Amino acid sequence: MPEAQALYDAWRHRWDPAPGIPAHVTLLFPFRPAPEIDNALLEELHEFFASIEPFEVEFRRVGRFEEVVYLAPEPAARFVELTLGLVARYGYLPYGDEFAEIVPHLTIVNRAPPELLDEAERAVTPQLPLHAVVREAALIEEGADGVWRPRASFRLGSG
Repeated sequence: MPEAQALYDAWRHRWDPAPGIPAHVTLLFPFRPAPEIDNALLEELHEFFASIEPFEVEFRRVGRFEEVVYLAPEPAARFVELTLGLVARYGYLPYGDEFAEIVPHLTIVNRAPPELLDEAERAVTPQLPLHAVVREAALIEEGADGVWRPRASFRLGSG
C-alpha cells in the first residue's frame, strides 16, 4: 500500500519486529516455506491475481487489537475474499488458524506497550482517510538475516 507508506514509516522506528516489510494488508500468513516455492507456484499466483481486477480501498478508521494499532480497509470484504481464495487453493490457514475471524488490517504499531498504542491511535486518526488502489500483491519472505524482502509481485487484472 504505497499510499500508506509514509504514515507507516512514521511509526516504524518506534517498533520494528519485522524489518523490511512495507505497508501492507496481509492476505495469507503463514504461506508455503520459501524452499518449497518454485516457478510453477509463482506462475499459479500470477494467474490467480491476474483474475482479480484492481480495486479501490479507503482507510477511514483506526482499529485496535490487544497490542496492535491498525488501519481498517473498507471494503474489508475484498481482502477477505482474496484470503479465502488463497486458503481454498493452497490450504494454509490465516495466522495458522489462531483467530476465529479474518480481520483485514494495515498494521501501524505492533507488540507495543499501551502508551505507545494510545499515542499512535491519537496521532494517526486525524490523518485519515487514506485512499488507495490495490493493484498488486506481493510474496514476501524472511531472509536468514531476519529482514523481510519481496520474492515476487503479482499484478491484479489482466491489463
